[in-house]
Amino acid sequence: MQHRFANSLQIIASILMLKAWAAQSEETRRHLEDAHHRVLLVATVQRELYTSGHREPIELGPYLSRLCNTLSASMIYDSRLTSLKVEADAGTMSPDAAMNIGLIITELVINALKHAFPCGGGRILVKYAVDAANWRLSVSDNGVGPNDSVTPCADGR
Repeated sequence: MQHRFANSLQIIASILMLKAWAAQSEETRRHLEDAHHRVLLVATVQRELYTSGHREPIELGPYLSRLCNTLSASMIYDSRLTSLKVEADAGTMSPDAAMNIGLIITELVINALKHAFPCGGGRILVKYAVDAANWRLSVSDNGVGPNDSVTPCADGR
């Protein structure tokens, strides 16, 4: 079942990329490429959980590091300008909870990459902190924030 799910995600990603290549509109192409990246990231999260042990607890620190390394490799084109760092205390979660956290982290990191740095460059930090029975997960960046009056970049972006 896991193998079929992974194959289905790969087929969907391939179809999206074929449609992106055939798209006449640059905007449509970008949307299809974005969807392609998201499907591949879901496949990465699924594969990561599947290979780490079917129902065994997942060590969240290494899992988040591998996930963010994959995000960085697929979405950050110049790591000298933009960095994605993980700081994680020791702790485990069920595979289902880890998958949900992986999907949330993926969405937050993608949003930061798309919106926080209109002129390029910046830092994104994924942090998992454990305090006794409580834990906190955060994604932060040093980007422009939700300001509609962002000054355009020197190149007009």
